[in-house]
Amino acid sequence: MSTLKPKEAAAELQAVARTFKAVIAVGEMLEAVGSIETLEKEANKRRVAAENACASLQAEASKAKEELALLKSEAEKAKARAANIIADAQAAADELLANAQTAAVKVANTAQEELQDIHAQIKAANAKLNVINATVEKKQSEHAALEKQIESTKDKLRALVG
Repeated sequence: MSTLKPKEAAAELQAVARTFKAVIAVGEMLEAVGSIETLEKEANKRRVAAENACASLQAEASKAKEELALLKSEAEKAKARAANIIADAQAAADELLANAQTAAVKVANTAQEELQDIHAQIKAANAKLNVINATVEKKQSEHAALEKQIESTKDKLRALVG
C-alpha cells in the first residue's frame, strides 16, 4: 500500500464524495420518478373513479329526465281526461237542464190547459146555474101565482060555503 499525502488523500476523498453525490442524486431522482409514477397511478385511479361517477350521474340524470317526461305525459293525459270528464259532465248537465226546462214547459202548458178547461167548466156550470136559477125563479113565481090562486080559490070556497 502506498501512503497518500494529506492533499492527495483530500483530493481523492473529494472525488469519492463527488461520485457519491452523483449516486445520491441519481437515487433521489429515481425515488422522485417512483413517486411521480405513484402519483400518476393515483391520479389515474381518481380520474377513472370520477369518470365512472360522472357516467353514473349522467345515467341517473337521463333516467330522471325520462321519468320526468313520462310524468309530464301522464299529467297531460290526466288533464285531457279531466277536460273530457268536465265536458261530458257539462253536456250531461246541459241536457238535463234542457230536459227539465222542456218538462217544466210541458207541465206549465198542461196546467194552463187544465186551468182553461176548469175555467170553461166553471163558465158552463155558471151558465147552467143561471139557467137553473132562472128556472127556480120562474118556478117560484109560478108557485107564488099558484099559491095566490089557491088562496083565492080557498077564499071563494069559504065564501061559498060560508
